[in-house]
Amino acid sequence: MTTPLRSPLNRLRQQVRRILLIRGLSLCSVVLLTTTTLAVITDWLVHFDASSQRRLVLTVVVLVNAAAAWRWLLAPLKTPLDDLTLAMRIESRFPRFRDQLTSGLQFSQSENDATWGSPALQQGVIDQALSTINLLDIDAVVERRGARRATLAAAGFILLATVLVTWKQLEAATGLDRLFLFSEANWPRQTQLRFLDDSLAPSNLDTRTGLRIPLGESVELIVENSRGQLPSDSVIEIRRVDPDRTRRQRAAVRTQPLRTTSRRDVDGSPREVGIALLTPADETEALEFRARGGDDVTAWFTLRSIPPPLLESLTLTLHPPAYTGRTTHTLAEGVGDIQALIGTRVEVLATINQRIREATLTHANQSPLPAHLAADGRTLDAEFTISSPGVTNWFLTLIDQDGLSTPRPAQFELRALADRVPNVEIVSPPGNIRATPGAELPLKVIAGDDLAIRDVNLVIRSTDRREADARTIRLHGPHAGNQPLTIQHLWPLHAESIAVGTELQFHVEATDAYDLGDPHTGRSTSRTLTLVSKAAKKSDLLSQQAALLKELSAVLARQRTAHAHIADLQVQWETAGRLRPGDLEILLATELNQRQIAAQLADENEGLVVQARRLAGELVANRLDDPDAIRYLDRIVGDLSALGAHALPSLDQSLADARRRLAGPTPSSSGPPLAAIERLQAKVVTTLESLLDDLSSWQNRRELHSQARQLLERQQQLLNDTASRPEETLDKPIAQLDRQQRADLKRMARQQSELADRLDRLTRQLEEAGLDTTGSIQPDWLRKIQQARRTLRTEGTAAAMRDVADQVELNHVGRAHQSQQKILEQLKQLENALHDRATSNAQSRLDDLDSLLSRLNGLHALQSQLHRDTKRVSQQPDSDTARNPLLARQAALLERSRDALDTINRLQLLGSQAAGHRVVNAMQRATRMLARPGVSPALLSQAAALDAIQATRLSLENERQRSTRALADKKLQQWIRRTNEIRKRQAALVQDTRSLYRDRQDLGRWTRPLLRSLRKLAGQQQTLAENISATPVPVEAGKAFATAIRQTAGHMTSAADAISGRRPEATVQRSQQQALTLLDEWLKRIRATHTVTGPQPPADGQSQPAAKPSRTARKQSPDVSPAAPETRSSTRPARRSGQADSRASDQARAVRDAAVRRSPWGHLPPSLRRRLLQVGQDRAPARYSDRIRQYYESLARGRNQGNQ
Repeated sequence: MTTPLRSPLNRLRQQVRRILLIRGLSLCSVVLLTTTTLAVITDWLVHFDASSQRRLVLTVVVLVNAAAAWRWLLAPLKTPLDDLTLAMRIESRFPRFRDQLTSGLQFSQSENDATWGSPALQQGVIDQALSTINLLDIDAVVERRGARRATLAAAGFILLATVLVTWKQLEAATGLDRLFLFSEANWPRQTQLRFLDDSLAPSNLDTRTGLRIPLGESVELIVENSRGQLPSDSVIEIRRVDPDRTRRQRAAVRTQPLRTTSRRDVDGSPREVGIALLTPADETEALEFRARGGDDVTAWFTLRSIPPPLLESLTLTLHPPAYTGRTTHTLAEGVGDIQALIGTRVEVLATINQRIREATLTHANQSPLPAHLAADGRTLDAEFTISSPGVTNWFLTLIDQDGLSTPRPAQFELRALADRVPNVEIVSPPGNIRATPGAELPLKVIAGDDLAIRDVNLVIRSTDRREADARTIRLHGPHAGNQPLTIQHLWPLHAESIAVGTELQFHVEATDAYDLGDPHTGRSTSRTLTLVSKAAKKSDLLSQQAALLKELSAVLARQRTAHAHIADLQVQWETAGRLRPGDLEILLATELNQRQIAAQLADENEGLVVQARRLAGELVANRLDDPDAIRYLDRIVGDLSALGAHALPSLDQSLADARRRLAGPTPSSSGPPLAAIERLQAKVVTTLESLLDDLSSWQNRRELHSQARQLLERQQQLLNDTASRPEETLDKPIAQLDRQQRADLKRMARQQSELADRLDRLTRQLEEAGLDTTGSIQPDWLRKIQQARRTLRTEGTAAAMRDVADQVELNHVGRAHQSQQKILEQLKQLENALHDRATSNAQSRLDDLDSLLSRLNGLHALQSQLHRDTKRVSQQPDSDTARNPLLARQAALLERSRDALDTINRLQLLGSQAAGHRVVNAMQRATRMLARPGVSPALLSQAAALDAIQATRLSLENERQRSTRALADKKLQQWIRRTNEIRKRQAALVQDTRSLYRDRQDLGRWTRPLLRSLRKLAGQQQTLAENISATPVPVEAGKAFATAIRQTAGHMTSAADAISGRRPEATVQRSQQQALTLLDEWLKRIRATHTVTGPQPPADGQSQPAAKPSRTARKQSPDVSPAAPETRSSTRPARRSGQADSRASDQARAVRDAAVRRSPWGHLPPSLRRRLLQVGQDRAPARYSDRIRQYYESLARGRNQGNQ
């Protein structure tokens, strides 16, 4: 039963057992952690790789922990803790109880048994023990310090273990696995060695198969420490493989150090690796190798040498691209080097020395291509196509049955040739050019390709358009072979209707037959073609011709200097019989100077002869009718070519002979050939002087004519400016004009005065040209100068210009305009005197006249139809509804009439300008009337327009007839001059032939310089024959003369053949003289039959203002007045007396009044007519006022009557 004493004891017993359990567990934990840590650390330090070693360590750990558990946990818990024992422990702990607790506990258990004594006494003892135990602090009875210390120690060890595990998780896991699970995992090492392949990727070495290499090859082993730098003691361990595995362990191991270096991987990153080259000493032995370094060593790997697969035979077949047209060909057996075009397909057929498992073909750094293996495993075929240019290699990779391939297979050179883009170059023109719209531009193009050319095209585009808007002209078709192709093409600009001022860019493109990608198109350098007027092109060529003459003058000066030096040497030799020491240097300098002169004159690339030929070609190509320039340029070419064929080479040879004679060790007693040199130089000087004399006269003539032409054009501009004065200023005195109007008048007056000064300068130049007594001026040119001087002196043109300037400044515009018209006619006469305008550019003028007549015919037909339609509409009641279409048609015809008038002004057809103005003005009136209600008033103006168109057509027809006659006469004159020139050149060739054969007779044989001159002479004779054959014979010369020309060409050809064949001089001279005689005879007949006239009568628009009409014309003129002969004085400059001016003015006014009354506008009021007839307020005829136009027409008729 339960006594009061047992409850405290039970509580004390539970507390003791709890403390013992905590203390035991804590101490066991400390022992467990300590032993486990010590075991793991020992394993980490010693590396118990054997499982038996780790089992032993685990056994020790288990035993130590079992003993600790028994000692501190199991044994204390098994100690008896009954009430009596606890009471005794308390009494021993507290001696003051003096066995009270034990006795009371026993008495309480006996339940007051009398045998134990008095019950009361027993109960007293029990009560005393109970009171004592109640006074006792049970918690103080148990000693807690040991349990507390054990718990703290366990907590400390657990914390330390946690830190270690957290810090070294991998090591802790590995150690625990190795200790408790007997894992085979190794301890993490500082060094982890591994083998790499050539790309520095981990090698796939296997301990069973190992590594196999071709027989006789070495292997490069690459080792890396994946955890850092490679240890310095890293080595490769090598041992022989013995069939007896027991002996393998005892085989000698040799080491080979690893050479540390840095290599880049596939990503370009540098990596530190160790390299060792392993070469088997015996090709048949097997080796084992491993890497050792730091705390790591790899497994053993086997290395075996095996014979690799090799090529026994090789055959290549090349299939060129189809576009090349080349045939298939097979290379010789064993030849593997390839040189072929891109696109060539290569077939490979090979035989291997052993069966293989796989083969691939690699070429030009491309991805490997699989090869097809035959059933025997030893024959393969493959093919590839050459795709990129350059020099590379190709090879076959052969893999045997064991997967072994040769690391360095036999490589063959692959030389891939690119099909080059065609090369094309524009040789002529050599740069940017200026040409006329009617030119035929000669192009010379050289194109080439390494295979063949498919086509050559000329690409043209306007500079203001895109590249895509270009157009092409095909120059040449396919051209086989790799030889350069020379193309001569004539580009007809006149067929393209290109306006002046247009800029074109052109280049030439050549394309080959390449079809494996983008087309191969070669492109030349672009040229710019600027379309200019004929006047501008003539000005350009005139400047170039002047530069040519200037350069020719400089050459003549140098030639005269060289001639003077040789003359001085000749005098020295003839007088002293020897030359001075310094004379040799003079002779040498003269020789060099003479060579430069020869190159400057007759060089076939840059000589003056080439420049003259080019200028003549540009004149012909641009269709510039300038026969004088062509004739003189042809003469330059002929004379300089003749010098280059004979005189200049002979001079070079003679100077060289003279120098050799003087420089030799024993100078010749006969002396140098100075006399012959002097004669040749004199011939060159004479030729150049004659050429320059004629050309200078021609050049002066062209410059004077150019100045006269500029004066004429400027006067025409001033005339137009005067005619453009505003209507409101016609009847105002100068004081009533505003500042701007007065400034405009002063500006026009100053320009007119400056033009008078320019005319004075031209007059003085003409005076100087007329006083030239050197004889260099030709008679016909002298007559023209005298005629021009007489014109200026008789008409007083410069004074009239200054008088016009005064009139303009005073706002007497009408009188000034009338005087300007006469001045313009006088300047036209001056320009005609200096240059025969009626025959210059005659064919072009005829073409323009034909075109203009065609346009006027069409204009007349359309205006007639419009007149009929207007008349029909005017009879209808609702005519206003149909007025707008009529107005649009009339406006369109007005624009066409203005275009025709612009053409008349451009052609300077003065006789047709008045009629053209009438056409425009009549159509203007008709257009204005159609714009108003009612169409009937327009009928009269339309009829007047038809009459004016008809009058213009008649004037143009007359001009065309005169131009046709002038052209025929001009062609005949040109032909005669050209034939004369050919005759002169033939005579010069006769003289050159005699001189050449004379030199040959002196030397006794044909020397090289003489043969060179002979060939040039034959070429010149043949060229002359071709020129005369190609010269068209005019119809006026007759068919008989055409036959004579053919006979002359035949004699010239025979002479050229005789010269080429080195026939006797008599044979050559006979053919040349026959040709010369025929030319003289027929030229004499032509001159007798067709008299070569001087300048043709001026054309309409170019006629003399005082030219007298025929008697019939005078009879037919309706405006003849008795006062007409006196009207001439009114057109003279205003420098007569006042009485004469008054009388002339009255007569002219009477004529104009009569003309006005007879004109269609005679119904106008007298006041309006008087206003129009005020001389001081005349105004130019233009498009500004119908009444002003009518007034000026009356002035023109009055003036014509006065002239008649």
